[in-house]
Amino acid sequence: MILFRCTECEWCGNEGEIVRFSDPESDQVWSVCPQCRAAEQFENICDEPGCKKVASCGWPSDGGYRRTCYDHARLGG
Repeated sequence: MILFRCTECEWCGNEGEIVRFSDPESDQVWSVCPQCRAAEQFENICDEPGCKKVASCGWPSDGGYRRTCYDHARLGG
């Protein structure tokens, strides 16, 4: 599961919890924090339980694609 953090209020959750709004005039979709309502202020975070560092690595695993920080990366295969 890909996790996100709001850079404004530190809310953390999965992509399905982020509120989406469509602007019919521009055909743009805005991603909005469900807690503070800041728009487009998200960063992808490590999917290791309890870790809130920015995800910088990824690989396919038996349980699905993983996105982790460097500390939790599967290095060397």
